[in-house]
Amino acid sequence: MANDTLLHISGNSYAWSGKYTVGVYLHEETGSAYLLDSGPNQIIAEMIDREITKRGYEIVAIVHSHGHLMNTGGSHYFRKHYPMLRCYATSLSAPFINNPSLLAPIGTISHVQNSNTGLSMLEDSSIITDTIPLQDAVLEINGLAFTIYTLPGHFSGMVGIQTPDQVLYCADALFGSSTLSRQKLLFFTEPHKAKISLQKLKTIHAKQYVIFHGGVYNSISELIDENINRIDDAYDDVLALIEQQWQTSESITQRMMSIHDFENNEKQYDLAYTITQAYLKQLIYEGKISRIIKNGILFYKNNDV
Repeated sequence: MANDTLLHISGNSYAWSGKYTVGVYLHEETGSAYLLDSGPNQIIAEMIDREITKRGYEIVAIVHSHGHLMNTGGSHYFRKHYPMLRCYATSLSAPFINNPSLLAPIGTISHVQNSNTGLSMLEDSSIITDTIPLQDAVLEINGLAFTIYTLPGHFSGMVGIQTPDQVLYCADALFGSSTLSRQKLLFFTEPHKAKISLQKLKTIHAKQYVIFHGGVYNSISELIDENINRIDDAYDDVLALIEQQWQTSESITQRMMSIHDFENNEKQYDLAYTITQAYLKQLIYEGKISRIIKNGILFYKNNDV
């Protein structure tokens, strides 16, 4: 982490070289810097800030892709140190950036919220200054044209951001090869919409692509296909479990953790539970399964059995 720096991608477009690939656009004529997401915490934010300042630029705006703390945890720091900073987000993302303790959309279980005692210190209803419309459009900031693409699936209000250099920051619309190599079950909260967004990414022409959990790519076609395959596999896994017999949320989560080699800890459980709920919701919407209560216990049953 100590050796992390800005990687030049194309033109004025850069990416942070660390584990979390924050996007950076440096406008030479004005000495202004534009961040695409802010990283997970103040430590990373300070490192990015120092590197940008060292190059003679001042951060004037942050465009947030979505409301997960992993992507927005540095915004409180930047807003505090740059009072005139403009911060952009969609209407679905803004509440979670202003109030990180909401933990959208993972961690809705009360014990998770209560364990994050430090999050209340990050709450600041004034972080987001400008709203990004939930539609594909050009977002003009200080005369610079950033193109916004809606990419729901990982998060309802998520967007991708393309710089004037035609570098597309895909946020968490897909996961890179390093994530795919170690994790079979991917974090999509709306799998059906995620597949639509992945197909949409195939139609967007860009010089290069940046993935928050994955780095920089010249082409993402194969990654898109692999992400779609992982979604389809998880869908089939959940449906197959319910085809065998009635299942509870707990039993399905337990089996999904086993199938996909999750570790036995709270963080991994919450992740598996949230993902499993997403597939159950989709299967209910499609009419393939339904819910039934027996002796005060909620079961899921296959409608074809």
